[in-house]
Amino acid sequence: MPELPELEVLRRQAQKELVGRTITGVTVNQPKAINLPVDDYTKRTEGQTICAVERKGKYLALILDGGDALVVHLALGGALVLMDTAEHDPPHTPFVFALNDGRYLHAVNWQLGNISIYETSFLRAPDGPFGQLGPDAWDEISSADELRDAIGGSSAGIKARLMNQAVISGIGNAWSDEILFHGRLHPMTKTSALSDKDFDAIYRAIRDIIGAAIKAGGEGFTDLHGERGTAEESFAVHGREGEDCPGDCGGNVEAMKVAGRTGYLCPSCQKKR
Repeated sequence: MPELPELEVLRRQAQKELVGRTITGVTVNQPKAINLPVDDYTKRTEGQTICAVERKGKYLALILDGGDALVVHLALGGALVLMDTAEHDPPHTPFVFALNDGRYLHAVNWQLGNISIYETSFLRAPDGPFGQLGPDAWDEISSADELRDAIGGSSAGIKARLMNQAVISGIGNAWSDEILFHGRLHPMTKTSALSDKDFDAIYRAIRDIIGAAIKAGGEGFTDLHGERGTAEESFAVHGREGEDCPGDCGGNVEAMKVAGRTGYLCPSCQKKR
C-alpha cells in the first residue's frame, strides 16, 4: 500500500512534469472510482490547467486553475504513469487523462483507489479530504515536541497511533514497523508510557527512514515515469519474519497483529513495557 514516501515521490515528479499542462480529454473506465457522474466529471476537468500539486498524508491533489482539485488516493495500490500513447487496457486502467503536450496520464493497476474532484476551497475544510487528516508526518511535524503533541498519551499502542491517519498522516503499516525498530520501541507500548527521549527517537527515525525511502523511490512503487522504487531493499524488519535481527542482539524478527494489520519487530531489541 503506498504510504507517505511513495506519494511524496509522486508529488515531486508531478510538480515538475504536470504543472502548466492542460487536460484536453478524460477517459473514465471505472465510474465507481470517481465521485460524480462521468459527464459532470469530464466537464469540470477537461480544459483545465494543472497549476499546482499538493500532498497531505497519502493523498495527492492536482490543483486546477478553474477552482477545482483532482484528489488522488491510491488506496491499496496502483500508480499514475505518464505515457506517449493513449492505448490502454480498460480493465486495468480506470482513468486516462490526455494532456496538451501530447502525453497521457494513465492510472494503472488500481486497487480500490479513486480520483475525486472537489472545489479547492473544500480540500482543508474539516470534512474535506485533507481536513480530516492529522498533521503530515513529513511536512507538518518539525520537532519531537510537535510529534508528542500530535500523538498524545493514552492506552493505545504507539504503532496503532502512528497508523491512525486522523492522528498523524502518511505513515502506514510498513514504515511504522521500520520507524519503531530504529527507535527500539515495541509496537504495543502505550503512548502514555513514552518518555521525551522516546518521542525524540521516533521523530529522528521518521526523518531518517522516510527521507531515505523518498530518495530510494519508495517501497516497490511505480513512479510517474514507470520506474520502480527500491526502498524495501533496506527494510530491517518489515516482511522479514524468521530472519536474523539486523542489530547485534542475536534475536529473530517476528510477526504480530496490531490494529488489524500484520506488523514485524525484533522482540529482543524492542521490549514491551
